[in-house]
Amino acid sequence: DANGVRNYTVDVDPTKVAKTDLSNINSDGKTVIREEAQKAVKVIAGQNTTVTEGTDGTYKTYAVNVAAAGDYRLVENSAAADKAYTVTGNKVDLTVQDASTPANTKTVTIKDIASKTELDSTKSDLTNKINDTKTELINKGLKFNADNNDVKTNKLGSTVTVSGDANITTKITQTGDDSTIAVALNKDLNVKTVTATDTVKAGTTTAGNQTATDNKGGTQTGNFITGLDNTAWNMADPVFVSGRAATEDQLKTVSDAVRAANAGSSDYRLIGDPANTTDGSYKVTNNQVDLKVKDDKSGTTNTVTIKDIASKTEFDKLNDRAVKYDVDGSGNVDKSKVTYEGPTYNSTNKTGGTHVTNVAYATGNDGSEAVNVDYLTDKIKDSSDALINKGLKFDANVGGVQTNKLGSTVKVQGEGAEADANYSGKNIKTFIKQDTAGNTTIDVKMNKNLEVETVTATGANGKDGKIGINGKDGVTTNLSITRDGQPGVDGAGGTTTTRIVYEKPDGTKEEVATLNDGLKFKGDMGATSNVKLNKQVDVNGGVTNAADLATGNNIGVTSAAVDADGNAKLQLQLAKDITGLKSVTATDTVKAGTATVGNQTATDNKGGTQTGN
Repeated sequence: DANGVRNYTVDVDPTKVAKTDLSNINSDGKTVIREEAQKAVKVIAGQNTTVTEGTDGTYKTYAVNVAAAGDYRLVENSAAADKAYTVTGNKVDLTVQDASTPANTKTVTIKDIASKTELDSTKSDLTNKINDTKTELINKGLKFNADNNDVKTNKLGSTVTVSGDANITTKITQTGDDSTIAVALNKDLNVKTVTATDTVKAGTTTAGNQTATDNKGGTQTGNFITGLDNTAWNMADPVFVSGRAATEDQLKTVSDAVRAANAGSSDYRLIGDPANTTDGSYKVTNNQVDLKVKDDKSGTTNTVTIKDIASKTEFDKLNDRAVKYDVDGSGNVDKSKVTYEGPTYNSTNKTGGTHVTNVAYATGNDGSEAVNVDYLTDKIKDSSDALINKGLKFDANVGGVQTNKLGSTVKVQGEGAEADANYSGKNIKTFIKQDTAGNTTIDVKMNKNLEVETVTATGANGKDGKIGINGKDGVTTNLSITRDGQPGVDGAGGTTTTRIVYEKPDGTKEEVATLNDGLKFKGDMGATSNVKLNKQVDVNGGVTNAADLATGNNIGVTSAAVDADGNAKLQLQLAKDITGLKSVTATDTVKAGTATVGNQTATDNKGGTQTGN
């Protein structure tokens, strides 16, 4: 035209042109295109930097290492003739040099290095153990196992036969004292599948992990197929077999055709830094680099800026601040465990470790949610207050069930006013037991054979006998016999029985109970129990081992006044504040205030129900 531009008309078959997203190009074609693109990129090391070219299996990579101030490297021992370091006193002092400022050096000490004497001693110990093991192996022979997992033991000197099958042939030969068992696969194998960790060869074709030389003289390693027949590819009218693999030569034919079809488009490539006349390499400044790219078609040069480029020192600092998952014994990341890299925690003096702060107050909706100290303190206080208020319940024959808080006092007392020396517990004994529900019964029992200070019997034939009890003040109480006494606890109404009657100092008379008499016992439920004297009444709690009892005074007994019929009542009450307990176990739930702890069903924020402890 008038501007000197020559226009060409190119007819392109749309079915033979690659789409912009390469969706109609197979993986081999994409590999060829990717390689051509990678060849147009070159990264050159600048001052204090090194560039290492590599690959991640798909793309070519460039590792740029920056030697910043503070990056140290190991140097030779200038004080030694052979420039080597010597271990002295189980340690060695190494000299490291600032990579950017060689005049700056430091000493790094490596400790706990074994000396030659220690290694010789270890060698001697190993030699002894090896000799012992050798003797043991000779005596134990050899154990052989096969795929059927039927272990057989062969003594040294016995015969082991190695046999094959339809696919395997074995042959043994001997040269001098050396025997060789050749295990060979037959040329024609009859198997279902073949799996190779490296390569499989079929004719001139090799499939698997291998290294091949490309058309540029370089080598490429990976899992691919080589040695295929290279069928000539006619772009205008290709002849192909459906499902047959294509060679990279054929892909190159396609690539060349695509390149020719796209010859009129722009083709930018990275060029050297025009400002660096020495080697044209680029330098990162203020965490960015300006790269120059040139269109080979038009000669136009543009600038591509890459920002936010971190130096190695910045990467190291960032990595040092990161909280990382642990690594297991095999070197794999263990995402089930995180160990903070602070000082080792000392459980004795509670020092070391790493503090984690700014943890949110827990919602309680997720069992795996982390909690902070405030949350734990509140929950412990709520539980403690609830348990203290719940306390223990005490019951007796009189007074009803009473609740004592944990820490309160339960008092068991009588009404005696005499001096302590005038009382003896010799005729009374207590027994305690506990049932499976945790309820405790305390039995208070009187000795069948009472011991008193004096018993006196007087009288003559034909007269009622009397027993006089002489008190220390000279007052004598007389006991006599009557036929018209009250019936026993289980006697029929309107009947009488023979009883001992004693006369009090004021002249009034009292009847003495017999073994047929007794007491009536009644609890909060159940029938009234008529218990004769000298028969046992068990007050059971369930605990049979005194070591398992609470040490605090947690049970009180309240006695009510005897009513008009002569009946009395003792009420056992649990203290509101219970002390001396080690634990409280509930088979279902424990309630403290409005809080419920234990096995229960709750409604979550999504309207569902969750059951558990």
